[in-house]
Amino acid sequence: MMKERKQSIFERKILHSIYGPTCKRGQWQKRYNRKLEELYNEPNIVNIIKSSRLRWAGHVVQMHENELPKKILSTNPGGHQGCGQPKSRWTEGIEEDARKLGCIIWTPLATFS
Repeated sequence: MMKERKQSIFERKILHSIYGPTCKRGQWQKRYNRKLEELYNEPNIVNIIKSSRLRWAGHVVQMHENELPKKILSTNPGGHQGCGQPKSRWTEGIEEDARKLGCIIWTPLATFS
């Protein structure tokens, strides 16, 4: 969630530098985020990243068992877990994105498409 927020902030920062301020009645004003979204008229970076990640997950699920990405996805690294909050895994991000789209179990859907 924090990464998504940082990515959105970065995108808006870049759009502010591309479109720049406006001059109204002799005063320069920074454009509001909604105006930037209207001018840009493209999906935000977070949605693009999520859709690309889901598309790649579908490719990996459809791969043969002996291909490296499929092996990495299906194995458990094991080892000693350090202190603090555990690191989130790539598959957890995929599951969260699929859940937001209303799909609870994404792997069977990826194998049939």
